[in-house]
Amino acid sequence: MRVVVTPKTESGRAVVRRMLASRGRSRGGFVAEAAAATLRVIMRLSAAHALDTGRYLRAWQEAYNDLPGVQPVPLVNLTPGRRSAGIRKGLAGQARFWLRARREIEQKYPGIKTTADTVVGLEASGSLLDKKVAARTRRTYGRVLGRYIKIRELANRAAEQLRLLQEADPDAPVIRIGGRRAASLDQPRLTSLERAYTKVYGGFSRVFEAGSRTFVRCVNREPHARIVESGFVKRGTEGAQIVVPAKRILQRGLATARAAGVPPLAAKKFRELTASAGASARR
Repeated sequence: MRVVVTPKTESGRAVVRRMLASRGRSRGGFVAEAAAATLRVIMRLSAAHALDTGRYLRAWQEAYNDLPGVQPVPLVNLTPGRRSAGIRKGLAGQARFWLRARREIEQKYPGIKTTADTVVGLEASGSLLDKKVAARTRRTYGRVLGRYIKIRELANRAAEQLRLLQEADPDAPVIRIGGRRAASLDQPRLTSLERAYTKVYGGFSRVFEAGSRTFVRCVNREPHARIVESGFVKRGTEGAQIVVPAKRILQRGLATARAAGVPPLAAKKFRELTASAGASARR
């Protein structure tokens, strides 16, 4: 298929020249260069608009360095980030909130802790008879017992999140996900906890050969990658605040591949094609 591309800038023309030069060597080289050109755009925009701890950018740098035939780029240094102190304070406040909610119910309903322990144990036993007894006990106590069991679980999980963060390196690049507090203690959501991640997951790239087709898979494994790519990032410049739509990072990067005739695939479609063709991965 012949593709006619008319880039508006010299840098855009240079990208296409590199891709077309690699196309003469091999199909795989052409696709890999298209992926490299895409990641170069993503890395440049990430450094300008989505740089805090450095984890998001570093993951794409690692994916870029995995591609065949590229000149590896130096990895950005990771930092705790501007929000590190706020994250630690937020998790401490979250643990206090749910612990206080748990204690309020225990003080109002003496004996509910023992009953909850019994019900949870019966439900975990696997016995049909035990589960029936647990269900009958729940009906007897009404909504307050179910609410207490949920709040107790949230309190335990919040305390565990705080403990893990306190035991981590204080200079670790920490990110925060979640944090929607329940609107009412009558309906606490188990997904409402704020979670902190200090482990760095990074990124990678792999080239797949499937019959006459070549695929390049580039992955950012950081937990907050989708948040960065779909949200908005505020960036300060000379005392002013500019709101940058961060999702353009991927859109503009993938536009480079599309311009060279290498369309991006959704993850589900990629899995279907490679599975049906028995694709084998190579570096």
